[in-house]
Amino acid sequence: MAKSTTFRARLTWNIVLLSTGSLLFFSVAVLGTAVRTVRAHFEEMAVDSTLVSGRFLRQMQTMADQQVSAHGVDGTSGKDSLKQTFLLNSRALTGDRAFLFGETGALISDFNRASMSVNAGDGARLSEGAIRLLSGEAVSHVSVRTNRGIWVGVPFVSHTDSTSIAVFLHYSMDDARHLETMTVVYVVSLAGLLGILAVLIGTRLSRHLTEPLRALHEAVNRIGGGKLAYRIEAGLQDEFGQIAEAFNQMASSLQRYMKNVETEAKRREHLESEFRIASQLQQSLLPKKLPDVEGLELSALSLPAREVGGDFYDAAVVNDREIYIAIGDATNKGLPAAIHITECASAVRTLARQGFSPARILLQVNTQLYEDLGESCRFVTLFLARLDLHTRTLTYSLAGHNPPVLVRKSTVEPISLNRKSGLPLGLSDDVLFEDETIQLLAGDMLLLYTDGLTEAPDQNGKMFGMERVVHILSEHQGSPVESVLDSVLKQVKEHECGDQMDDLTMLLARLT
Repeated sequence: MAKSTTFRARLTWNIVLLSTGSLLFFSVAVLGTAVRTVRAHFEEMAVDSTLVSGRFLRQMQTMADQQVSAHGVDGTSGKDSLKQTFLLNSRALTGDRAFLFGETGALISDFNRASMSVNAGDGARLSEGAIRLLSGEAVSHVSVRTNRGIWVGVPFVSHTDSTSIAVFLHYSMDDARHLETMTVVYVVSLAGLLGILAVLIGTRLSRHLTEPLRALHEAVNRIGGGKLAYRIEAGLQDEFGQIAEAFNQMASSLQRYMKNVETEAKRREHLESEFRIASQLQQSLLPKKLPDVEGLELSALSLPAREVGGDFYDAAVVNDREIYIAIGDATNKGLPAAIHITECASAVRTLARQGFSPARILLQVNTQLYEDLGESCRFVTLFLARLDLHTRTLTYSLAGHNPPVLVRKSTVEPISLNRKSGLPLGLSDDVLFEDETIQLLAGDMLLLYTDGLTEAPDQNGKMFGMERVVHILSEHQGSPVESVLDSVLKQVKEHECGDQMDDLTMLLARLT
């Protein structure tokens, strides 16, 4: 599982790591340079001090040689004179020890400054390189480095007999090492102080750099928590300031959008409430139960394509011997169609109860709808029929509706009741409707339907068609009318693949 860290922590760590790494590299470089400088300075000081001591001895020896020449002292060799000068002036020499070597490279005398004592030679000899000081070559000094110090030698000559010997001064590295240690401590302390300063600066710098991101993160959490009025205070004029300004604009747009969504949701809820009321009103206009009349079987169904449809049907017994049946369809779908069909259904039901003929009822309903619809180009198609149950005479009139189909028990060919049809209701105030009459027989089935039946399309746009409807009716001639409508509806649903495109209403009547 990955370790969770904040961007500020990562940025702080990277800045501190980079700065301390750079300080470490710088400190190592400075330390190496400082140590080399200290050692070079120490060696240079040792050489200079030895050369000064050499000049001092040579001056002392020159004075001794002049005294010998002035007083004419005999019996003192140049070697003895040099040794005497060395012994007399050894305390004035630099270095912690002084050594006097003869012309053959053998140690003559040793002066130890720590004990302030002079020791005779113990047989030690100079190296081949150091003997060059005694060979008369033009060599000013010789340096020999060891782990414990540095040896620097200079020639020491007596001018009375040209005797040449060498003086070597030893300088201990203790002082140099102490100086190196102090240098290391100073550099390390300075690096540590700079490291602490780098941590402080890195922390402050990362906090300064990540503060806009923290503010953006806080704003995102506030917006995500539903506080859409929250805004970022964009005090910077750089990219972070531009991001903050863009975020504030986004938040404002989101706030406006959510307000619009809320308003739209309320409006939609209000419309849905109205649709539910309209649907309930429309359903209340449909017969809750079809009339139970001796000698006549009735069954009907209505399936709107939306919450509210534009179809309706009705069946009402107006006296002991007559029953009115009607089916209608308003243009378009939805709430406007429901309003128009509701007005039409209410008017038809009222006029039918007064005993008017179908044609006269259509004429009066057309006049009323035309006054209401005017030039809106909306209309209602309607089929209205009156059946005399005693004589089995059907009187009907059409107002632009799909003509019902009559399937007789005695014949195979169906009969379409489309002899004369007037204009749909509400299109014109100058229209005539006529009554048609047809004699029905026992076993005849009359199907009233809307275009949602015959014009139901499949996935390829092919319509269901009247031929399939008639075929189903013929196959189920002896079945109950409810079963017949169920069979028709089932095949229509299979044809549409469950996607209903238009309102579908059917009313089936059969004489017994």
